[in-house]
Amino acid sequence: MGGLLVLMLVVLLGGIAYKVATRGDTPPPESKSLSLDGITTVNQMDLDGDRLALNTGTEIIVIDIRKGTVLTRIKLR
Repeated sequence: MGGLLVLMLVVLLGGIAYKVATRGDTPPPESKSLSLDGITTVNQMDLDGDRLALNTGTEIIVIDIRKGTVLTRIKLR
């Protein structure tokens, strides 16, 4: 029984050492771009979780920042 406990401890420490040795640095997040015409400016931004809302004065653009996609565009009057 004691031998089994020692073996399990060695396996546990080996697993921890392996995780530490192979833990690489995470790559930087991929940059995304949003196309706006030359006269549009962003007046206000609001971040909620993984969603970003941009207010341009004429529309509100909601973006999923994890996927890098435009979820919706809401035209303002």
